[in-house]
Amino acid sequence: MSTPVRYRLPQPVYAPRVERLTVSGFSRTEFFQTGASSGYVGGGGVYGASGGWQGEYHQITDAPAFRHLLENTRCVRQVDEAGDAPLRIEGEVYTERHLGPVRTAVRVVELCTLLPFLGLPFPGAIDGWGTARLYRDAVFLNTVSVSTRLSYWTTAWSAGGPLHKQARGMTLRDLADEVAADLCRE
Repeated sequence: MSTPVRYRLPQPVYAPRVERLTVSGFSRTEFFQTGASSGYVGGGGVYGASGGWQGEYHQITDAPAFRHLLENTRCVRQVDEAGDAPLRIEGEVYTERHLGPVRTAVRVVELCTLLPFLGLPFPGAIDGWGTARLYRDAVFLNTVSVSTRLSYWTTAWSAGGPLHKQARGMTLRDLADEVAADLCRE
């Protein structure tokens, strides 16, 4: 799967118009595996295997990534994560796998033939949504929202988390670009 062309190009750059801005939010919960075990029994006509894993959910934030992407636009001179600037952004980003009727039909046909397990890729997509709420001196000013779609082809063995991370990064970049355009448009 390749990265869409617009995300390989540099971000738009603006003349600085905002002196200081604080970024908060962008929290999400992520599962981290902390242990695993497996066992096998065989002999005397009895055979079996088992496996298990354990983990914890941790609260993490994408605010540092958003801060770096906003800094790349040069629109804001100083972006803080835990500051008390008069201008503040509270944000959130979500990603969700999206199949749709056409992708689902292709997947069903391919899975019936077991070809994805042999390496033939099947289609998929991940949608991303981002929202940034802008406040000045604790008074709500504006909301900026974006949505993205990452289309991909994958096998049954390679689908998973890295694609969600890439879709979240694309959404964060689009959101930073839109916020900068809103704040620094001439």
